[in-house]
Amino acid sequence: MLVSVFAARSSLKALPSLALGGSLAASRGMASAASAPVEDTAGGKLSETYSKALFEAGTKEKSFEAVVKDATTIQKYRQESVAFREFLDNPTISRSFKASILSGTVAPKLELSSVMKQFLTVTADNGRANELGSILATFLKNYTTSSASAKGMVTAAEPLTPWQKASLEKQLVQKFFPDGSKSSLDLEFKLDPTLLGGYTAEIDERFIDMSLRNEALQVDDIVKTS
Repeated sequence: MLVSVFAARSSLKALPSLALGGSLAASRGMASAASAPVEDTAGGKLSETYSKALFEAGTKEKSFEAVVKDATTIQKYRQESVAFREFLDNPTISRSFKASILSGTVAPKLELSSVMKQFLTVTADNGRANELGSILATFLKNYTTSSASAKGMVTAAEPLTPWQKASLEKQLVQKFFPDGSKSSLDLEFKLDPTLLGGYTAEIDERFIDMSLRNEALQVDDIVKTS
């Protein structure tokens, strides 16, 4: 279904041309070359800008993992479908028509999230559908880098067993990264008996104090102001 849609629409000559830079002949040459194996490369200011926007949208909507899955699915489909690549690269197809096909046909077919569906629409409306491969390659590259373990410091009132450390790491991952952007932590542990009990944690320049000393200070403040 998708192949026939892309192939039929790519042959239309009446659709307005997009200002993608370079001559129309050169752009058509690029589309013809799409039948060759493709290797999307990450990088470039435009790709970084769109990648950051997608990253932030996925995080804001608490669907980051779904967006990562969508990006992988689209890249796989681009690799497999010559017609899809030609459709994205074809400068004779209008921005609005590309947007409608991506949101109304591609997104449902590939079962993409609402965040990715909206992102594809905006990308096409901005005349950047032909950059989609590079944008998603940059996004996935940045995701791989950012998903590495975050470093942090945990200060406890008393020594923790290996089991306690593992359990605390899981709690801190959920507390600091509820969007799922990181799945593990590289923690350094140290002791401070003056905490009286509990712990403090500093991860990615964020700090929480779960110590008994902090609780005692808070109670003391309440008593003084009552």
